[in-house]
Amino acid sequence: MTMVHGAAAGMRSAQELIAGAREVVVPRYQAAVEDVPSEVRRLIGYHAGWWDLEGRPTRPNGRFLPSVMALLCAQSGAGRLEEGPEGAKRGAVALSMMLDAVLLHDDVTDRDTGRRGRPAAWTQFGSGPALYAGCVLYCTAVAELAGSPLLAEYNRAVRLMNEGQFMDTAAEERRDVTLDDYLDGARMRTGEALGTACVMGASAIGEPEERLALYRTVGVNLGVCYQIRNDMIGIWSHEAEASGKAGRTDLSGRKRSGPVVAALTSGTDAGARLRDLYLRPEAFTSEETALAVRLIEEAGGRDWAQTQLRRRAEEVDVALTRLRPAAEDSGDLRTVVSAVASPFTSSAWPGHPTEHAVDPADDLR
Repeated sequence: MTMVHGAAAGMRSAQELIAGAREVVVPRYQAAVEDVPSEVRRLIGYHAGWWDLEGRPTRPNGRFLPSVMALLCAQSGAGRLEEGPEGAKRGAVALSMMLDAVLLHDDVTDRDTGRRGRPAAWTQFGSGPALYAGCVLYCTAVAELAGSPLLAEYNRAVRLMNEGQFMDTAAEERRDVTLDDYLDGARMRTGEALGTACVMGASAIGEPEERLALYRTVGVNLGVCYQIRNDMIGIWSHEAEASGKAGRTDLSGRKRSGPVVAALTSGTDAGARLRDLYLRPEAFTSEETALAVRLIEEAGGRDWAQTQLRRRAEEVDVALTRLRPAAEDSGDLRTVVSAVASPFTSSAWPGHPTEHAVDPADDLR
């Protein structure tokens, strides 16, 4: 089927696409967890941003990027996201559940105290309840896809994301992490999630295997860009607190993020000084944190990350061109690609003023 977007359909902004995905996902997601125990549902709804601790409704503030990608890749014609095929909608809901589960677990293991501009769920409900609520979401997503051929794709993504999370956590105790290690983990944690989203959407409209491989290329490379931008936000953005997390916690926690690994393995004097700083057991002072940021940049960590964004954006562009030769046929997809894979300048998602910046990888990290 031919997709018609861009100028012919009226270009939509990233915010409009997110709003469309939200309209599809949230009601179905809420209905899917209606019959879980009330305390579990209360925790899930708080984490997802449906209500506050007192149960008062709030506006869900996630980016819904995997859902956007699944729904866009399933579109034919110029219809709204809400008018896509049923299979793609089920996939979009399952992906949102999967990512919420990952983030519930990730906040506990990383001891991140903020998520989406509010205290993380584990700080309000406890570590154990947050972990088990995540397990409930994994299972609920399976039920959402029961009988669907998309279930195998979902199971693959869950396995790879958790393997990637394992690698990321284990890397914190290692001194020999390489850039290949980092990129493998980024692909498994975030790339495969978006690759799965693209494949789910395209499968829902019956795309053949050879084209599904191109859709996966788009999603995987976009997901790795997402992870790299998130790493850069954690180091260079002064607005990191706006995402609901303490600024530069990756540095204070000695995370081996992409720019850090690039600096540590650079063979430069700055990289050697950064390694010495990272090996110190004491918590960083504000001056040492500022020094670490400067050393990462001097050792080429920022340049490496910007180069990765550019190269992977080019790979996405090649795949999109092969999928949709006419530029107007991929306008909405290219809007999302531009938002995620453009050179890093700040933490603001396009359309958000910098002072209200939102971490663009907050739902996918």
